[in-house]
Amino acid sequence: MWPNPCASTEIPYVFDTVAARYTKNLSPADEAIAKTGNPDGEGRPHWPPYSAQDDQLMNFTNAGPVAERDAWKPRLDLTEAAAQGK
Repeated sequence: MWPNPCASTEIPYVFDTVAARYTKNLSPADEAIAKTGNPDGEGRPHWPPYSAQDDQLMNFTNAGPVAERDAWKPRLDLTEAAAQGK
């Protein structure tokens, strides 16, 4: 299981600078994820790609990670509509 993620640790993956950032500490598994962008693997939970239509997020619960619909979506959609004057 991965350690708890810290803010901004995804940035080297987004900008394809993982090897430069982690140098000798880069594991083959980390490098594979960096190349595919897919964190799924044997013994790991399915992490669905994000889409605005499905709006599933990975929720890190006490029972382990769970992919589920964003519980805040209705509130956030309402806030967005109000901010846009709709």
